[in-house]
Amino acid sequence: ALVAGAAIASALELKDSCYVFHKSEDKLIRLKRKLTMLLLLSSFALEISAVFITTVTNTMLLGNASHMAIGSYHALNTFAYSATEMLHRELEFEYLASRLFFFQGLINW
Repeated sequence: ALVAGAAIASALELKDSCYVFHKSEDKLIRLKRKLTMLLLLSSFALEISAVFITTVTNTMLLGNASHMAIGSYHALNTFAYSATEMLHRELEFEYLASRLFFFQGLINW
């Protein structure tokens, strides 16, 4: 969430200079300004998505005990040698998406 806040702050700071063009500027400089804004905004979106995905995943894990108690088909098998192994086996999309979104957001920032 801190990276998302820093990215949106940087984007808002650069907003005015990104869309004000001078006649003496090269087209390449204009393109670089627009790409910088795109990277900052995508960094914000990716970081917020990573926070949302991890929050939903934690809620699923916390609610798993009630599913196991009634013998529901949707219960997760949480027995594993490590937490990472359990996430790879049971929640692989959430694990992969949160890691990719977080690291890509850092790179874009």
